[in-house]
Amino acid sequence: MVAAVIVIVAQGILTEVVVVVVVVVVVVVVVVVVEVEVVVVIVVVKVGLLEVVVVVTVVAVVVIVVVVVAVVVVVVVVVVVVVVVVVVVLVLVVVLVVVVAVAVEVTKDVKATCGPNKKEISADDVRILYLSDWISGYLPNIKNQNAGRYTVFHAAAARHLFGRLVDFRPTITVLVVPVGIICVH
Repeated sequence: MVAAVIVIVAQGILTEVVVVVVVVVVVVVVVVVVEVEVVVVIVVVKVGLLEVVVVVTVVAVVVIVVVVVAVVVVVVVVVVVVVVVVVVVLVLVVVLVVVVAVAVEVTKDVKATCGPNKKEISADDVRILYLSDWISGYLPNIKNQNAGRYTVFHAAAARHLFGRLVDFRPTITVLVVPVGIICVH
């Protein structure tokens, strides 16, 4: 449904652009013809008629070719931009749908495991698990310190569920990429 709406909107935009381009081309051609006629009237008095006709014809052909090429280039660019925008939007919609679907399923597990007796689960009930934590042995330490169970969930779903989590470390370093959360019991 969303994809169909996007395609319809894109087609409408493309139609409007083509209409505007055609109107501009017609106006330019009319202006050029009027100017050429004025030049012909002025020049015919001083130069022979044959030379004027040849020059005017060459100029008119060159102008028309340049205008047509420019219009084609503009239309092609507009079409490419519209197609790229539509594709990007469709990809984002698909990704969003998948993330939300995963988050909904994981949310059920998180609520069932982290807080079965709570109406709402807060960020205090969990901790983000990083790749560096796996390497440094953080996960076993958490288990030993709390002498309880732990459950690892997907970090993206956790962020979707809680909005933001305590101990969030935004970084570009691979070793501290969030890979999940720990449910503390």
